[in-house]
Amino acid sequence: MPQSMPSAPVLLTAAVKYLEEELLPTLTGYHRFQTRVTANVLNIVRRELELRETQSAAEHERLRALVGHDSDTESLSRELSVKAAILVTRVCRPGVGIRQVYICFL
Repeated sequence: MPQSMPSAPVLLTAAVKYLEEELLPTLTGYHRFQTRVTANVLNIVRRELELRETQSAAEHERLRALVGHDSDTESLSRELSVKAAILVTRVCRPGVGIRQVYICFL
C-alpha cells in the first residue's frame, strides 16, 4: 500500500476524533447519544483491525497445541471440532469417568 494512503485504523481514528471533538459538542439528546454509540462502534472496529494478526496467530498456536500438529487454522479448527464431537459421544456412554474422557481426548 502506498505510504500516502492512510491505513484503516488511522482513518477510523480520524473519524472518531471528528465525532468526539467537533460534532459531539454541538449535539444534544438523541443525536448526541447516537453519535457517541457510533464513535464507540468505530473504536471497536479499529481495535479489531489492529489486533487481528496477533489474535489470528494466537488462535493458530492454541489450535496447533490442542490438535498436536500444524496445518492451516481452518483445518485445525475442523479437526478439533471432530475430536470434540467424538469426545462428547464417548462421554455420553454409561460408565465413562472423567479421567477416561480426558485420556480419550488426548
